[in-house]
Amino acid sequence: MSFNFPNSPNTNDAYTPVGGPTYVWDGQKWVMTGTTSVGVTAQAYNRIVNGAMQHSQENGDTASAIINYYMADQWRASGSGTATWSFKRQAGASLYGGSYFLSLSTTTTMTMAAGDYYSIWQPLEGVRMADFQWGTANAKQVVLRFGFSGPLGTYTMSLRTPGSPFRRYAAPFTVTQANQWQAFTFVIPGDTTVSSAWATDTNQAVGLWIVLASGTTQASNIAGWSGAGSVALPGTENNITSGDVFQLSDVGLYLDPDNTGVPPKWVMPDYASELAACQRYYQFGINSIFSGNVTSPAQYFAYYKVAPAMRTTPTITGANGANSSFPATVGTFQWLNDGFYEARAANATANGALFRSSCIANARM
Repeated sequence: MSFNFPNSPNTNDAYTPVGGPTYVWDGQKWVMTGTTSVGVTAQAYNRIVNGAMQHSQENGDTASAIINYYMADQWRASGSGTATWSFKRQAGASLYGGSYFLSLSTTTTMTMAAGDYYSIWQPLEGVRMADFQWGTANAKQVVLRFGFSGPLGTYTMSLRTPGSPFRRYAAPFTVTQANQWQAFTFVIPGDTTVSSAWATDTNQAVGLWIVLASGTTQASNIAGWSGAGSVALPGTENNITSGDVFQLSDVGLYLDPDNTGVPPKWVMPDYASELAACQRYYQFGINSIFSGNVTSPAQYFAYYKVAPAMRTTPTITGANGANSSFPATVGTFQWLNDGFYEARAANATANGALFRSSCIANARM
């Protein structure tokens, strides 16, 4: 289920969604009435990586129209169709006062073709949510919360496994105040079926999808848990208009073993810890350096130890930074234990020979 909480509530305002319990705004958060003590919430540990969009190693705040573009670490623009978009991380006040959010804008007016869709998504690694125990009889409830701003309309949030057998939880959410930050909270029961669908290792367990527009093929099946491979629900907006702007901020996914249905108070992630979490998947600006005497045109090696440890063996790419007595092109890269080496063959005999490469280690899902 999804709850569309009122925007800008006053202390002690009450909200009762259809079919749900009553919540009261305590000045900082919505608290479900009838809980055993004030302030009982889901656990504080956020399973989303870079939920405040603090880090954007690859692209900074640069905009792009490229599908699958990383607007910020772990956050990708995804979709298919002929619309023209601008995707970027934007500096500015988020829903809870952070410094960044994701911004997607279009200069196209069109109705989605059957297979078209546009979305924001993040893959979640199995080890970050293994204790959800999804796919077992002990599957636990979670709470998802995010800030969203966009045109009036109905959109879809879905959590979906990456491949067959598909398991998908989908819920609609409705923007009732155009182009203003609103908080959306979803109480998601644990999935007790198809244990083989749920990765608990370093592979992707699910993707979190925020679907902005969808054609009929991608908008299928019912809300809640299903075996659907699509990412959207019927009723999702299927039109976009030139000038539309969609914004996402402050995303949190929390284990809720006590079934409170209440997300914890938003806490800005520690900057350094969140950077380390991002670097598990992608590290940018690594310098591979050799400096020494070259006595023959044989290969010489530069080794770099990568820290923090990455999710899996990464793909290493590089660009030549400086060279003397070596070719002005990068050599070959080889992963070894917890780092990599670059090998280049010298093209001259000299003292103080040098090569340097600026490298990227990519272990993204």
